[in-house]
Amino acid sequence: MQTLLRLLALVSLLTALQPARAQTRDANRSSFVVPQARPWNHPPAMGSVTLTAAEARVDVAGQVATTTLDFALTNTFATRLESELVIPVPEGAVLRGFEFQGLAKEPTARLLIKEEARHTYDTIVAQMRDPALLEFIGCNLIRSSVFPVEPRAGQHVRVVYEQLLAADGARVDYALPRSESLDYQVPWKIQVTVHDSQAIATAYSPSHKVETERLDERALKIRLAHEACAEPGPFRLSWLRETKEVTASLLA
Repeated sequence: MQTLLRLLALVSLLTALQPARAQTRDANRSSFVVPQARPWNHPPAMGSVTLTAAEARVDVAGQVATTTLDFALTNTFATRLESELVIPVPEGAVLRGFEFQGLAKEPTARLLIKEEARHTYDTIVAQMRDPALLEFIGCNLIRSSVFPVEPRAGQHVRVVYEQLLAADGARVDYALPRSESLDYQVPWKIQVTVHDSQAIATAYSPSHKVETERLDERALKIRLAHEACAEPGPFRLSWLRETKEVTASLLA
């Protein structure tokens, strides 16, 4: 009888400790950093890994675009934090490289197609109770391994992916998915270099102000204007190839 009472007391004690253990697990869970939006932390949040700067360099050869993204992340808390990076990318993109500066093991990243990415978006949104990620439904998703960011320190992350650009007649289009949230303020540097096998008539962005430098008749360098570096929304760029007919295009 005494043995049975001891067993019941032990079970009761373990049951009482379970909520406290669950809270500890929740507190130590990873934060999610979405460079095109903002970071989320599981409550109770004692600190966060925040995005402080972003840079995109795009090299286009014909209709093949190689996009290199560099992100600067900062741990604002006095304790090492583990954070998971999720990056929406255009459908059809192929991951070519992923690296970061730090003391952790070799980083890994997976490219999720849009169906699996949709499930991931929904899961994170449900956990964080924030619908901002739903902006990227329809995109593929690069999801990194968990990596530590040292206290009061920074982390630099580089992602490289390739994609085949769509052409509509003489027009070729490029798009970089980014949040449309009006409170987005992290500055971006974007530079696109285009080398084509045909002469290029002109280039323009229907989404942001850009500065264009002509390298030769088949090459252009386009930069996001300084006054537009903190404007939200996907960055879109189009250029027209010269033809024997009048060069024109309708973008709806």
